[in-house]
Amino acid sequence: MATEAFDNLKAASSLTMAGSVVDAGNTEAVNFRLKPGQGCEGTITESSEGSVKLIVIGTTAYYSPSAQAWKAQGGSRGSAIAALVNGRYIKTSTSDSSVSGLANVCDLDQQVAPQSAAGKFTKGKLTTLEGTRVLPLLDPSEGDYYVTDTSKPEIVEVINTTDTGGGTGKVTFSVGARVTLAAPPASQVIDGSVLGL
Repeated sequence: MATEAFDNLKAASSLTMAGSVVDAGNTEAVNFRLKPGQGCEGTITESSEGSVKLIVIGTTAYYSPSAQAWKAQGGSRGSAIAALVNGRYIKTSTSDSSVSGLANVCDLDQQVAPQSAAGKFTKGKLTTLEGTRVLPLLDPSEGDYYVTDTSKPEIVEVINTTDTGGGTGKVTFSVGARVTLAAPPASQVIDGSVLGL
């Protein structure tokens, strides 16, 4: 059932994804709007390294790190790059090594695909999340999936409390939210090749 719910989530025309994970004392929060198979837009925030705004449309990525993020990731050049970019978006390909890891947030296979065999999940008791009846699918080795109690189950929330698979935390999904993907205005974009990216 977890795999079916995940497949239904991927088949949605649009959805939102929001949550946070704590790993090795660092908190990473995501707030994204997705059109599966087409792209996404939103923000990733790390408590120790600042935030990055990201827009992915097809194979083109636009990303805009905060000044704190540039300084954390740019080494001795960080402050100079932050001043040069001045809040604008860097345009590059999703296959570029400078952004491919970030762009994976748009890939639900990378984010929430169940890794456990279907038989490893234990069904919990029906409950309610934000007014929606959900069935918990529990697996202490991977995390708990809360799926809608419908003929077409969809993942509503994923919770990991065991620090397996990269930290503890939860991510919540909302299917059907209106999502529009658009490139930033040209005046707010710098080609990544200008910065050697």
